[in-house]
Amino acid sequence: MSLAFMGFPFGGMVLIPLIALAVDHLGWRVTAVIAGIIIWVTVVPLATRLYNSPESRGLQADGDIVPNEVLLDNIPTIQTQGQIELTPRRAMLTPVFWVLTLSCGLRATVFLGLGIHLVGIMAWKGLDETTSGLLIGAYAFMWMGSTFVLGWAGERWPKTTIAGIPGFLGSIAMVLLLLIGTVEPWQMALLLMLWATNEGSWALNFTILADIFGIKHFGANRGVMIGVMNLMAAGAPLYSGWVYDTTGSYFGVIIPAAVLLGVAGAMNYSVPWFARWLPNSSIRQVV
Repeated sequence: MSLAFMGFPFGGMVLIPLIALAVDHLGWRVTAVIAGIIIWVTVVPLATRLYNSPESRGLQADGDIVPNEVLLDNIPTIQTQGQIELTPRRAMLTPVFWVLTLSCGLRATVFLGLGIHLVGIMAWKGLDETTSGLLIGAYAFMWMGSTFVLGWAGERWPKTTIAGIPGFLGSIAMVLLLLIGTVEPWQMALLLMLWATNEGSWALNFTILADIFGIKHFGANRGVMIGVMNLMAAGAPLYSGWVYDTTGSYFGVIIPAAVLLGVAGAMNYSVPWFARWLPNSSIRQVV
């Protein structure tokens, strides 16, 4: 699961500096056309290599052998002993689905609200655009690394606990950002490292979704979850821009971000408690 989320941070680490370089030398119009062509040339062929499930390709966690009937049916029917499989309609009737979804939605709101304005926030704190660009690349690298670390930790300790910790770390980073006046590059790097752990928790939260509701309807359940997250986060960049245009400061953005990340972390911790209302009591053991 962690490897599946490497593309986004890797793209930020590699593509953002390349795009910035292209804009400087070619202009934004030419850069946009070239980027569009590259997307069409790469995305369409790669889309043909997508499959319904790992089981349909003869793969399963921990190297277990997949029965032939699963390969023939080409659908994921393997279930953990005692695992339930809930459709989106049934999942949406459970409190734990909404607790997990809202936790991720709060994270997405902060990510979009701050991420799009990240260069502006660093300029507000006294850093120049060149340094800010380099720090964004470093932030993507730290995000990618934290995904591996959290995935590793989630296999050894309760996933909901591990997924909750980055929310609190991100909240601490927001508070420290406000307490520091003019930020030095090394200080900003440390703050971004704390915040990057929060973005690295995406894979772990989606794994919790699969643990709770099963893998047969995982794609549909995750689709509903991401749809809600997008609705929650849609207005965040506009709000951040409005706050800065109105006040000349991002103070009114950072404070809510700190609160939302703290609440998101706390909601992760509460997932096992809400899971008690699921039809299978053994679910509490997998989260």
